[in-house]
Amino acid sequence: PRELQPDITIPIGTVTTVLPGANPQDTEELVTKPLEKEIATLSDIKTLSSNSGQGVSSILVEFEASADLDKSIRELKDAVDKAKPELPEDANEPSVFQIESNTIPVITFSLLGDQSLFELTKLAEDIQTELEGISGVSSVSLLGGQEKIVEITIDPKKSNEYGINIGQLANLVEFGNLNIPVGIVSSDKLNYSVRFDNKFRRLNEIENLPITSVTDEDGDFTVIYLKDVATVQESLPEQRVISQLSEQGTESLQTVSLQVNKKEGANALEVVDNAKLKVEELEESILPAGTEVSITNDNSVFIRTDLGILTNSGIQTTIFITIILFLALGLVEGLIAGLSIPLSLLFAVIVMDLQGQSINGLTLFSLVIALGLMVDTAIVIMEGIHFNMKKGMSSTEAAKASVETYKWPLIAGTSTTIFAFFPMLIVSGIVGEFLKALPLTISAALLGSLFISLTIGPSITASLMRKHKAKDKASILEPTFNFLAKIFQSIISAIIRTRLMRLLVVFVAIILFAMSMALPITGQLQVEMFPKTDVDYFLVNIETPKGLVVEETAKVVNKVEDIIRQQPEVENFLSIIGSNQALTSTELVSTGGSNESNLASITVNLINSKEREAKSFAVAENLRQELEAITEGKITVREITEGPPSDAPITVRVTGNNIDTLRQIAKDIQTEIESIPGTFNTDVSLKDGLSEFRFVMNREKVAFHGLSQIEVANLVRTSIQGVETNQITLGEEEMD
Repeated sequence: PRELQPDITIPIGTVTTVLPGANPQDTEELVTKPLEKEIATLSDIKTLSSNSGQGVSSILVEFEASADLDKSIRELKDAVDKAKPELPEDANEPSVFQIESNTIPVITFSLLGDQSLFELTKLAEDIQTELEGISGVSSVSLLGGQEKIVEITIDPKKSNEYGINIGQLANLVEFGNLNIPVGIVSSDKLNYSVRFDNKFRRLNEIENLPITSVTDEDGDFTVIYLKDVATVQESLPEQRVISQLSEQGTESLQTVSLQVNKKEGANALEVVDNAKLKVEELEESILPAGTEVSITNDNSVFIRTDLGILTNSGIQTTIFITIILFLALGLVEGLIAGLSIPLSLLFAVIVMDLQGQSINGLTLFSLVIALGLMVDTAIVIMEGIHFNMKKGMSSTEAAKASVETYKWPLIAGTSTTIFAFFPMLIVSGIVGEFLKALPLTISAALLGSLFISLTIGPSITASLMRKHKAKDKASILEPTFNFLAKIFQSIISAIIRTRLMRLLVVFVAIILFAMSMALPITGQLQVEMFPKTDVDYFLVNIETPKGLVVEETAKVVNKVEDIIRQQPEVENFLSIIGSNQALTSTELVSTGGSNESNLASITVNLINSKEREAKSFAVAENLRQELEAITEGKITVREITEGPPSDAPITVRVTGNNIDTLRQIAKDIQTEIESIPGTFNTDVSLKDGLSEFRFVMNREKVAFHGLSQIEVANLVRTSIQGVETNQITLGEEEMD
């Protein structure tokens, strides 16, 4: 498989539960704590943390590296099932899943057109269905779409006249739209299934749903229908997530975006290529004129670039080695040594496949490193054969003598190089799981080179050079080598001749070593685990004050877009307003992951690196400084870095029982950290909840009317938020 990063096992499970309308405190008390209490009883838990937000509870469970992860996830699901009876009735079903690497979408498509947003959404859904059928695609997310619904608006005065509340009406609509099998009957030697089919198929069927009946003074019976107390109509609800695209510096247009995710172990290049072909077919078949599908992110480009670098490096190395050995030894020797490079790479790829590794950025980087090391053994063997043949040996005798002479030094030298990378295998945690591909790949390449140099190379040389005579024949570079050897000999002789020179050389070496070690300590040489990389995109995350509606958040986003649009290196950018979806591209785990009206993310795509002078992280840094002028929200520019998904480089955890005290301490620490030169993107996980109206029920009056407090709360919630009863099919359309 070919992918952007190595597939690694992340020993983390998450539990996400939605409690509609709950503030963070209620979410913690009613959902998070009951779940945590049950989860804490599990074995092999390394850390247990949670995030209680506006109507969303997210619990992260990190297991020990030695634990059986599949078993741990099953036990986690069992623990959640045990805690379900303690959760509120209106809480959604908790979802439990394991965090996986390579969950970043491999490609994103965006639809633009003259149609309405609803019509674009229908087209996007058709494309989504087709893309999900491609081999290797795990899911396709649709962002910025608009769904049509059947909206029932109740007139409280009219419903009260008939003594029916909104909760009862919701139940009547739900139970009036049923398709229920009731059994099997036998008649005339045949069995027949029996069912009640009362599904709504037209709006007038909903309007004419009987909800109650009244009797007048004369005893006449009158049926009251839903249309008598409510209006029923198809409508387009207010957008909660807005997607908009700007290309080539133009004004942003509303779009519907499709993010394609691949399955674990699938070939990212094949998935992307097949997705592009499918979209091209659909553009010709189902998309009307004037509709355009743009690719707003394509991660396969980076894989192809890395593959191109490896291919070019391999070809260049082979050519250079062949030329140098031709000048130093001869043409045949040079060709045979050059042949060892592709054979060693083939050996390494076979071993990688047996280990279950994939072709990704890290393994390609490892192979590029190995290119400069793997040719050493072949050069030594070829030099030995050349030297022995100059002494008068036949090609076969020269090959045997060369292998016999140099095999143990080469085995020892290769082993020391391999063992230099082996400490990476003992690094623990996610970073260790990520890095292990590097020593394994380099070791496979070096062992392959050693095997080929000691077996295949000498055999081919002995066969091809059987009639070749090298005795007393000087190579093209031999006079130059002899001249340089004399200079080197004179320098060494001068150093070892006197004690003072020997001490001086040792002293200079010690001073240079000390100076090199002091570079990172003094800050002259910057230290970071994984460097920033020059890719063709980066992210801008926007967080406005909690509770701000999507339309107001969009105004802040538009200001950010105006500044981005002025950057000459920008090709296009995709904005997602009302969601923090893009956070998963840079963080280990996004505990939010929900659609919140005060959040937005912008994926900024740059022109090709060959066409711009500035690196992507330099463009991002320049943009970060310009965006400081916008004060309506917290704006974070995140560059793409090498390495596995991870938390921030520095994380400070403050624990305690008093939320207000924790909030103040966290803000003080944040202020102190921000004052340190070189720090940016500081963030506090403790967020403010929505401002709220708080009511206290009069228990006596509630009891006087024969109600319970939970009934009153549910009625008020339904009146404020509405309720989704079920789905209906009108014509060929399914809608809520």
